[in-house]
Amino acid sequence: MQRIHHTFGAALLLLIIALPAFAADTVTVKKVTSGNTFLTGTGERISLLGLAAARSPALSQSDARATLAAMIEGQRVIVVADTGAGGATAAAEGRYVYIGDRFVNLEMIATGHALAALTIRHSHLTEFKAAERAARAAHTGAFSVVRATAVQCSAITRKGTRCSRMTTNLNGRCWQHQ
Repeated sequence: MQRIHHTFGAALLLLIIALPAFAADTVTVKKVTSGNTFLTGTGERISLLGLAAARSPALSQSDARATLAAMIEGQRVIVVADTGAGGATAAAEGRYVYIGDRFVNLEMIATGHALAALTIRHSHLTEFKAAERAARAAHTGAFSVVRATAVQCSAITRKGTRCSRMTTNLNGRCWQHQ
């Protein structure tokens, strides 16, 4: 039994030595407030590191918030501060969030519900850029070719009034006024 404890202790020590740039904590997500920010059960506001809002006609901010809420709201998550590549700047900007082995920050970018923030240096910047390129290529989320919600056609009819049809086309015009 004592040998098992020594082996576990040695493995834990190796893990701590191998990851000196990260400090982890487990919290419960009380409420998601935006597409990249949430409140913990203790009232602490945590932002997801490396994410920028995806502003696009194809994706509303409420869609991004709802996606993040569906993933983490009410869940116990692991938040990890990155104090490695970006130093104190990255640590102050936000944290990486995990649910088990799911990397929430990366998943939000890969689904097109967030963009890779290029202004902050952090340990996963290369992965985030690659995930954003893949989302663009797949036309998913903010990079979709249709709007998230329908809008009134912007064309003017022969009578001089605005067309009353609704459209999800990114150009804002219905099928008749393409």
